[in-house]
Amino acid sequence: MGYLGNKLQGKYHKDTFQTAVNMAWPAIVESFFIAFAGLVDSLMVSSLGS
Repeated sequence: MGYLGNKLQGKYHKDTFQTAVNMAWPAIVESFFIAFAGLVDSLMVSSLGS
């Protein structure tokens, strides 16, 4: 494919990766907060049985 073709292909993959990251980061942050809320909920409920 040659040097220019490889360079363009790398740029395409970089743009695609950047687009995917830009779309995915809110879902990743939301997943973290849901897991954290579950942890806090478990800690609060576990103190009721004592």
